Amino acid sequence: MIVSMEVSCEGWAAPGVSEPILTSNHRADMLAERQERPALRRRAARFERVEALFAAYEPDAHGHRAEVLVEPLAQRHLDACVALAVQREGGDPAAWRTALEGGIDASDRASFVGLVDGQLVGYSTVAWLAPGIGHPNSAAPDGWYLLGLVVDPDFRRLGVGRRLTAERLRWLRGRTDRVWYFASNANRASIDLHTDFGFSLSAENVDLPGVSFTGTGLLFGAVLATDDADAARRDRVRAIEDQRRRK
Repeated sequence: MIVSMEVSCEGWAAPGVSEPILTSNHRADMLAERQERPALRRRAARFERVEALFAAYEPDAHGHRAEVLVEPLAQRHLDACVALAVQREGGDPAAWRTALEGGIDASDRASFVGLVDGQLVGYSTVAWLAPGIGHPNSAAPDGWYLLGLVVDPDFRRLGVGRRLTAERLRWLRGRTDRVWYFASNANRASIDLHTDFGFSLSAENVDLPGVSFTGTGLLFGAVLATDDADAARRDRVRAIEDQRRRK
């Protein structure tokens, strides 16, 4: 007796049988797919994490330059800063408030906020770090570091991050002649921004206590310019921005 067979999209299915009868090749393919799925999910989650953390890398995209007022972090700014921190990183709002509040009137760090039309749209910090304590082989030296530049996604590419970075460097003058900054290699928009301020790559695959990187950790350093040199640098940065806008 001949039993007719019907072909399903996944394998061979006998009439009246709900489960397909798979060939050995189909079984091998399905097994491989199942083994790949966790890796694909992890990769997708990592890309979603990068998108949430970092601005999309679009070096030729520029918005209009906003009038950004920069002020030292104060108690009245904490609610908005905590909201931005939780939006970007997640975590416990109370823990973020404690961490941010500790930067007010501290001797080893300073935080600043960016305001557009009275709305808080970003914040940033500069702090003295000693990565070598307990980690003598760390490539990161003790010194002043630019940290925690966070900008509301709706206000990116308007000059907010640039203004906050310029203010932190201004605050450091007279305190040090060298400043450091670390970033993930995935955060190309931030790397370009700091390169415009004179930062250059100092070390790759850096390991900093308490810091985890999405991708490879990079360490950058810059020598703080004198007032005349800084004015020339600002002119160069403006010229670069004008050239990009005309493209």
